[in-house]
Amino acid sequence: MSLSDLASIGSFISGFAVLISLIYVAVQIRQTERNQQTLLQQGTSSRGVQVLLHFSEPHIAELLVKAADGDSDFTSVQAQQLAMAIRASLLGFLDQFLLRKHSLIDSRQHEGQGLAIQGMLAMPGARAIWTLTRTTFPPDFVQYVDALVSEVPLIAHFDFATQLNTAVRELRVAVVA
Repeated sequence: MSLSDLASIGSFISGFAVLISLIYVAVQIRQTERNQQTLLQQGTSSRGVQVLLHFSEPHIAELLVKAADGDSDFTSVQAQQLAMAIRASLLGFLDQFLLRKHSLIDSRQHEGQGLAIQGMLAMPGARAIWTLTRTTFPPDFVQYVDALVSEVPLIAHFDFATQLNTAVRELRVAVVA
């Protein structure tokens, strides 16, 4: 075997090693991208849970019931509290909107949040806050939320307690039958 043959074999082995290295790097990049997307989705989910827990605090829950009922007798403090609660939810949705726009989170998660925003903005008080504050958000987000809002009518009255109690009674009847 000549020196030229050995050089050719060495060159082939070297090229094969480079190919294996490139495949390994591609796999690592793909895994890193998946891990990053997972972290982003967990972050948006965590923020959503925090907002929901905040909405369950008694003084905010009362304001949400008033907003759903279409009450228009908010005190200045109540109006500010409700506006900040709704805005916090919208800012979380804006973040998710931007992440989805850059394909960094799953579309199903974004669609689910969109349905939640539609439900929230079906409440007259929340819709009024959106109307009053929409100019503080980026235009493409405003256009997106406006399209979501246009698909959902305002609710006249929402009594979740009555709906929940009725559903529990129906389940009890179904279990007995």
